Amino acid sequence: MTSTVTTKPSGNRLTRFISGLWAEMKKVVWLSRREVAYLTGLVLLVTVATGILLNLIILQIEMMCMISGGQAKIVPATVSEVFGGR
Repeated sequence: MTSTVTTKPSGNRLTRFISGLWAEMKKVVWLSRREVAYLTGLVLLVTVATGILLNLIILQIEMMCMISGGQAKIVPATVSEVFGGR
């Protein structure tokens, strides 16, 4: 007959948590500095390109509204216009 004895790890809960956390952090495969720089630049490039594209779309819609005689402002210019002059 075999019996298994489980022993409680030494230290309090916080110490065990931090040592387990540290062991897991050692297993993580971190990106290199070059990969981080590349991906950060890519995110910034996509963000700027999206902002420019959306502004061009808004300008085009405003120009079409001006040509047709409708309201030219798509985006309110002031906070009072947004909240109705409160």
